[in-house]
Amino acid sequence: VENNGDGYAIDIPVYDDLVSVMTQSINDTPTKAYLSWIITAKSYASDGSISTNSDPGFTDDIEGNQKNQKILDVKAKLAPHDKIVYSIVAIVNPIADDEIRNEVTVD
Repeated sequence: VENNGDGYAIDIPVYDDLVSVMTQSINDTPTKAYLSWIITAKSYASDGSISTNSDPGFTDDIEGNQKNQKILDVKAKLAPHDKIVYSIVAIVNPIADDEIRNEVTVD
């Protein structure tokens, strides 16, 4: 998520519902695509250094799974010319047998 403007972008919704991402299973039935995931975020200034002026919306890693249903649903703050990189490492459901499409919404 990048702020190319000269003013602060505040309360930017960032949303990724990993719990609801579906695919086809080896049994040719719909199944959850992911078993679990860890979401991290880092804020960067325009020169590539770590920025303390922006806030990704959370501090500790988001450790989610199908049971606890913790997803990326935060409000970020971006300083002028800063960017936030959200990273997701997920364990794919072992019976998943088709394309997995995941979309993150930034509004």
